Amino acid sequence: MASTPTTLPALTRLFAKLGAPDPEAWAESQLTEGIPQLARFLFLRQAWRQILTDGDTSWIDLWITASRQGPDDPYAGVGAALSRLRAAGASDHDLTELVRGLQADLLFALCCQLEDPGELEPEVQHVLWALVQIDEHGEILGQLGGLHESVLETDPTGREMRPGGPSEHTAEGPDAPLFTPDDYQPLADAAYREEDRRRWFREATGCDAHDDDQLERLADLTRRVGIYLQRTGEAGPAAESSRS
Repeated sequence: MASTPTTLPALTRLFAKLGAPDPEAWAESQLTEGIPQLARFLFLRQAWRQILTDGDTSWIDLWITASRQGPDDPYAGVGAALSRLRAAGASDHDLTELVRGLQADLLFALCCQLEDPGELEPEVQHVLWALVQIDEHGEILGQLGGLHESVLETDPTGREMRPGGPSEHTAEGPDAPLFTPDDYQPLADAAYREEDRRRWFREATGCDAHDDDQLERLADLTRRVGIYLQRTGEAGPAAESSRS
């Protein structure tokens, strides 16, 4: 059976292989402070693997399908709620961001509870617990303390659960509306007035439409404006003139 390295270079290489952030710091802490950092990191790494992967939205269809196949099963309400949220306009990326954040927060709370059971009745205040490392024979090697202190540090994205930059996973991504509903009507009026759509696109977005990708954004914006006008019943200048 493999044994834990006892030199800084070897232990650092092991932490790096396992995916630890700043592997040398983890290794040095274990060797100089006697903290079982390898066991702490492995527990948290495995716990993070139970949390949604950043940007992975495939889980939503799985939950919705399971809910439809077993509407009275435990957790079926999750899939039903996801289906309703989708129908109401929630994006898969926003749903994933929400659920992933709550899962990570639960992991943090559970790690805190390992240290502090919270308020207990007087009759059971002597009942305590801890997470410990054991050997292959089940013998206790030591307690894994302070896990809550390393939850964010071990976020696989390296962002410590902070939002990422503008991408498909954020409100600034391509799946999000380019403008808020309050913006639609004045932008629609401008679009109807301007015969030169490229110039209108530049004024509305601050970008020059030099390529197909940008023109596609223009088409998408026009579509969104049309949907808004249909929902509000306001036809806009072009439609008004066509009726007259």
